[in-house]
Amino acid sequence: MIRHPFHFYLSVVTVLLLLLLSSCNDQPSEVGTDIWPDTVTLHSISTSDTSLFSSTSNDTKRFGLFRLGGLLLGKYEGITAITFVRFTNIPDTLNYVTENDIQECTLELTPQRYSYGDTNTNLLEFTVHRINNQWFNQTTWDSIVDPSKQPFYTSQQFGSFSGTSTSKDTLPLKVAIDKSIATEFFDLQSDTNKRKTNYGLALVPNGNTNIIRRFSTKSLSSADQSNYVFFRVVFRNQRKNNALDTIVMESGVDASMVNDAAPKNNQNLIVQGSLMNRAKIEFDLSMIPNDAFIHYAQLSFERNEAESKGGTNGIDETIGLAYYANPDDASITPTRLFLAQRTANTQTYTFKSIVSLVEQWLRYSNGKGIAFLEPEGASKLLEIDKVTFYGIQSPDSTKRPSLKIIYSSRPGFGRR
Repeated sequence: MIRHPFHFYLSVVTVLLLLLLSSCNDQPSEVGTDIWPDTVTLHSISTSDTSLFSSTSNDTKRFGLFRLGGLLLGKYEGITAITFVRFTNIPDTLNYVTENDIQECTLELTPQRYSYGDTNTNLLEFTVHRINNQWFNQTTWDSIVDPSKQPFYTSQQFGSFSGTSTSKDTLPLKVAIDKSIATEFFDLQSDTNKRKTNYGLALVPNGNTNIIRRFSTKSLSSADQSNYVFFRVVFRNQRKNNALDTIVMESGVDASMVNDAAPKNNQNLIVQGSLMNRAKIEFDLSMIPNDAFIHYAQLSFERNEAESKGGTNGIDETIGLAYYANPDDASITPTRLFLAQRTANTQTYTFKSIVSLVEQWLRYSNGKGIAFLEPEGASKLLEIDKVTFYGIQSPDSTKRPSLKIIYSSRPGFGRR
């Protein structure tokens, strides 16, 4: 019997479709596509067999923690956090008020649920001083220790606090302030030429302080006034038959300055917020052709758990790899930013793809470049959590930073 031609062609098409579908079920290659061997060559390179980091070191980037919605205050293991507060709604008609009129003069700080340090004893001690110098959003720790501006704040104390402050506290922390501060504020504010010399108050930790606490304050991104730093003055008003009157001044400008005096061990790489301790990574990929096509570039770091310490929110699970077109750029915002999360049940943080960064270095800087491991998110500015990673000199080679690259190039082209 003769088969109809249509049935024959249908059988052929069916077989071809089955073959095609079976090939689609094959596992994809690591680079995501098959490469024709007669046109390109595939290469793999990694830190397990090649030195791809020319050096690593710890670096600190200074910037002002200005009007962020939180203020850091305290000391712990060489870290010191000082807070500056300036009040902007001071009445300009109260220069007649004397110290004898004042019944109460109090600074009020509302705690947030964040602490870093000894959370068993939670001991916080600080003193209050009048600031002598102008400061603004670019003021950093380096600014306040500048010899040409000394003393930046008075040595004389105008108030002090000594007690415990835990991350569970919600009621305002109240500090009695010398009455002379209130009368000075009123006098300066009544004179349009002198009011600009009222630089506010400095809160400086001292004594046996072993905790760094965060307090609420004004934020550039929020109009909520409920948790500002307040300066409350209760006085007998001579012009109201000595009736009790209350003035509540709120912080209009405030900032924290943080410093770490502890020596850094360059064998480890340190990432720590607020201080902006970060790790400088210098790459040398010059052995890769500059016109290579990068299929895969994965960068990993192993956390040194014993040398890491988190605040009450725990150790950061996310870090950033920041690239700046100018590595000395003082900007807080990098040109490019890559994020890595800790892999579950491990101490490994992995940047799954830095392909674009590798290609940029190959095309424009002969395969050499600099990037920084930095804190990310809230930790960048308002937390001091310390994440420590093993460096390239770690005795245990399995814990050193790891970079794996797969690339292709056409034979005879792009070779150095």
